[in-house]
Amino acid sequence: MGIRGKIIFNYLIIVLLVLLILEGAFLVLVNRYYVYGAQQYLLNKGSLATEFYKSKKSLAASKEDDLNYIIENIIVKDDKTNVQILDTKNHIIYDKEGFASNKEINFLEYQEALKSMEMEIFKGKNELTDENIMALSIPLVKNDEINFVLRYSVSTDKLYNLIYKVYFTSISLGLVVLALSLILSLILANSIVVPIMELKKSAQQMAKKDFSKEARKYNDDEIGELADAFNHMSKEIKKADKLKNDFISSISHELRTPLTSVKGWAETLFYGNYKDVDSLNRGLEIIINEINRFITLVNELLDFSRFELNRIKIEPHKVDIKQLMIQVASQFRYRFQDEMIDLDLDIPGNKDFYVFGDQNRLKQILINVVDNSIKYMDKKKTYRFIGLKMYKKKNKIYMEIEDNGIGMKKDDLEKAKDKFFRVDNQLPGSGLGLSITTEIIKLHDGEFLMESKFQKGTKVTIVLKELKETIEDRLNKRMQKELNYNDERKE
Repeated sequence: MGIRGKIIFNYLIIVLLVLLILEGAFLVLVNRYYVYGAQQYLLNKGSLATEFYKSKKSLAASKEDDLNYIIENIIVKDDKTNVQILDTKNHIIYDKEGFASNKEINFLEYQEALKSMEMEIFKGKNELTDENIMALSIPLVKNDEINFVLRYSVSTDKLYNLIYKVYFTSISLGLVVLALSLILSLILANSIVVPIMELKKSAQQMAKKDFSKEARKYNDDEIGELADAFNHMSKEIKKADKLKNDFISSISHELRTPLTSVKGWAETLFYGNYKDVDSLNRGLEIIINEINRFITLVNELLDFSRFELNRIKIEPHKVDIKQLMIQVASQFRYRFQDEMIDLDLDIPGNKDFYVFGDQNRLKQILINVVDNSIKYMDKKKTYRFIGLKMYKKKNKIYMEIEDNGIGMKKDDLEKAKDKFFRVDNQLPGSGLGLSITTEIIKLHDGEFLMESKFQKGTKVTIVLKELKETIEDRLNKRMQKELNYNDERKE
């Protein structure tokens, strides 16, 4: 059974159970209402007749006078009930319908009333007419003696005919409600099944790598949210597919270039096709540089893989970020000279800059940013510089790396942190450096900001929380100063 069938079946079962409970309760109440009403009606008439008979003043009157009094004053004209007056010897002496007989009768409630001298009620068949009746016999007592028995009776055939009509009407309405429920369940089932079938078709198209059509959103409900999730998933898969293709293209190019260079120089050196020691050294230098480039690329890919799988970890401890920046600047000193780039180092000498982080990862960040600045330097400019600046502000340490390179357009700046994005595809690089840098900064609960103007240059700002100096640090500094002072005096 499909979803549509299950919804219709379950919905109808619920409606049917509710209808059965309500219909059953209603029919029971209707039956009790009419039957109890008829019974109460007879009891009220009996009580009224008894009170009237007791209120009669003339106690010396004959039975004939009593009978006339009963007929004229107690028996009220009533089309709903039949009225009879019986003596104490099983004879009907008066009948509203004009029937009277000296034949002995044996009404059960009549016999009980004679014995108990109380009103008695009966439900069953009439001995005389063979119809279903409800009868009430009321003993009319005078001087502790029963003179007459007043008997009211009503046909229950007519009563039950009325009840059956109500039953039929109620059941008919129940069937109409059931039919309407069936129609509503079909509409409800379609409102759920049709969007699900659309999502199924969309999923089948996605399985065939056809992302051209979006899943249709019918309503703003859970299924509508599911359609939004499908469309978002489709976009993400398209994005991932493009990322995969870019990755393969980029990495293939980046791997082929150093390998080709290494292979060429290795063959040259192997076959002895070099003129002097300088050529040999130059070839070996190129091989080493390309291998280092290859290692850097592999490390970036490993980092990227760890970040994608959320397996990257940092080992934080107290780091002197000022010394770290000085080390990075020193590491690039010869490259700055080769590229004819001026270094502007602005680091306050009288201040300490400590952070709580992973020293190797923070160093990797600085190297990536400085390497990008060198890589995207404008070769045509006569004056080229890279500025490294550090300062504190509101318990935060700011590191700025600024250059006057080729810069980036606004659209490129927004994509600069995306995986595999490169401003210039002709330049070496995997396009992973800034995306990895951004992730490392996030792990340090810091900020990575970029500003750039096309053909003007780029400024990168790294913001980290300052690690406050502890009392232990102050005591160590004080002891170190004292040791230095004593050493100076000895000298």
